[in-house]
Amino acid sequence: MVILVTRPERPARRTKERLEAAGYEVLVDPLLTLDFHPPERLLSGAPPDAVVITSSNGVRAIAGHSDLARLTALPLWTVGMRTTQAAREIGFSDIAGEALDLKTLTARLMARPRSRFLYIAATVRSGDLSELLPQHEIETAIVYTADPATALGAETVVALRDGRIETVLHYSRRLTETYLALSDIAGLPKQALIPRHLCLSENVAAPLRARAAATILIAGEPREDALLKLLPA
Repeated sequence: MVILVTRPERPARRTKERLEAAGYEVLVDPLLTLDFHPPERLLSGAPPDAVVITSSNGVRAIAGHSDLARLTALPLWTVGMRTTQAAREIGFSDIAGEALDLKTLTARLMARPRSRFLYIAATVRSGDLSELLPQHEIETAIVYTADPATALGAETVVALRDGRIETVLHYSRRLTETYLALSDIAGLPKQALIPRHLCLSENVAAPLRARAAATILIAGEPREDALLKLLPA
């Protein structure tokens, strides 16, 4: 079985190591490239009531920032265990709350008294907190971009064409959409749907369902451990 991992390079390497240690054959083809470019100032004037970070990439983008000491003194809301872990590693200690996904985080913040939040985010993201939480004051700081690849890797094209990829891991809706779009460009729209598709959530799987992919499995919770449990032994 060949498993295709399309995450950005650094997390893809980590996933590859886990899978190979378990005896799987892994093909890595990063379909998004991360570029960290936080603004010179993340804090100005009165500090916000709390910081919100929904991705470990957002944490990586602000590591070493000149405002980091002031940021880590504030309460932090996160999405995902890995984001929380990464945040602790760079100095955050007051974790106000950790949610499994953005929907859950939004619901929890809705129940909070009116507050000012600094949202550490990417240029393209699954939801805009300023729209989702109109009762709060949200300042969004764009600290990184995730640029899509323009083509599938040559090895991926050959493996799809030859039917050697049996499973594709999908970690975000944007990665799923990019995988399908680049498969179309490569002239492999039908071949791209044949593998077993393992997805972190229904939202991640939606583009595959729209294409009527035959086999789509959804992780019990939006974490990699739950996703990898879907792999056959």
